[in-house]
Amino acid sequence: MKTMMTRIHKTLCTVICICFFSSCIQEDLPLCPPDLRIQFTYDNKDDISLFQLNAVKQAVLFVFDEQDSLVDSRTMNLQYNKYIATGLHLDSAKYRFVVWAFNPDTLYSIDPAEPQPGLNRADFRFLINRPSGGVFLSDDADVLPPCLFGTDTATIQGIANEQIKIPLELNKNRLKITITGLQPTDEKYDFTIKDDKGKYTFDNGFERTNPFFYKKIAVPFTTVKSGGKDVSYLEALLDVLKLNEAGAMNLNITSGKGITIYDEDLIALIKNNIDAVDFKTTHYYDIVIDLSGEAVIVTVNGWTNQNETVELSD
Repeated sequence: MKTMMTRIHKTLCTVICICFFSSCIQEDLPLCPPDLRIQFTYDNKDDISLFQLNAVKQAVLFVFDEQDSLVDSRTMNLQYNKYIATGLHLDSAKYRFVVWAFNPDTLYSIDPAEPQPGLNRADFRFLINRPSGGVFLSDDADVLPPCLFGTDTATIQGIANEQIKIPLELNKNRLKITITGLQPTDEKYDFTIKDDKGKYTFDNGFERTNPFFYKKIAVPFTTVKSGGKDVSYLEALLDVLKLNEAGAMNLNITSGKGITIYDEDLIALIKNNIDAVDFKTTHYYDIVIDLSGEAVIVTVNGWTNQNETVELSD
């Protein structure tokens, strides 16, 4: 009888402890053990809708000490603008937090795949695993899923329910490229953007790799009525990864016969038309390239640099 009562007592204690610690997470009780809570912030609602960021479900969090050595890491469910319990119990100190948000089983991965405490932050990379042939065809809606990066430093006190916020940056952009001023034919055109940023460091910088390409192929002319006249143009939507002032990305447009009608640096094209463009916060670019005259006129998001002259390709 005594043995049975002892077992009942132990069982009740176990149940009470489980309920208590579960309540800690749910109710923020003051006696809970230290458990860092993190809020991932992203405030651009247009981006969230355009790039379907709510479909990104996974965040991989890394914690580094002041010497940039890895202390701990966690894979978490991603939620925006809401505090999430991390399960991290950190000593009082200053830390750097790094997060990559992306869905598993996509083209993204982290190297090393199984991070061990003590590794330096400089040893880590976020990888773009390119498809066969190194070509991302924009006809495939899932060819370039969104990924986000965030980092911040914070001094942790080691007390219960500490909270920090980490702002996220989107590493994806959408380009709508329209070509006007050409005589319409039955010929179709290929739009190609060349990139070589296949590895990202843990400060969201990049390392150059073998080139890869974003392509929209066999684009036909579209003809519409405007002012009682037929107006024809070429138009392509292309998704690309991070745009960066230090990273050249070339835009090339060729006819079905292999004739180049436009070939320019995409980054320079954007910067020449938008003063003080912020690539961290601007992720949609409406680019119109008018080839009707002797010089090319480029408009980006409604802005045109009239002093910019680009000679037509031969």
